[in-house]
Amino acid sequence: YGPGRDQGLTSAPTMALVAAAAGVGYRIPFGGSVQMQYTSDVGEAFVRASEAEIEGAPVHNLDGPVVSMPELIELIERHVPESKGTITAADEPLPFPASVDGSAFAELLGGSVMRPIEAGVADSLERFRVLLADGRVRAPTAHRDAG
Repeated sequence: YGPGRDQGLTSAPTMALVAAAAGVGYRIPFGGSVQMQYTSDVGEAFVRASEAEIEGAPVHNLDGPVVSMPELIELIERHVPESKGTITAADEPLPFPASVDGSAFAELLGGSVMRPIEAGVADSLERFRVLLADGRVRAPTAHRDAG
């Protein structure tokens, strides 16, 4: 999630952040919980992994906080009080596990580089406000609530 994560179904939490920053409504088309990785943290993880001295070609999962859509919406509303009630989510969860074990990858890096969800939401909203003002990002129109 975050700036640059704007394609596909699972980019909906990012679109909800853009919508809140733009002052428009948005409906996340799924519910349940998902494991979230902030875009710049993913970049940091890949750079650090490329610099790690390892043997072979191990396969790892990324770690990251697991967040329910109601929790995400609550965080958005905490940072953008005027968005209260305008960002919603469906009830049906996505058809895959809400999280994976990324502990081996975090261990490879010497610890997790994934920030807490509160910090990622705050940073995303700040960055999206600037990007919207500069015209480099537009408010989402898909999945907007009718009311």
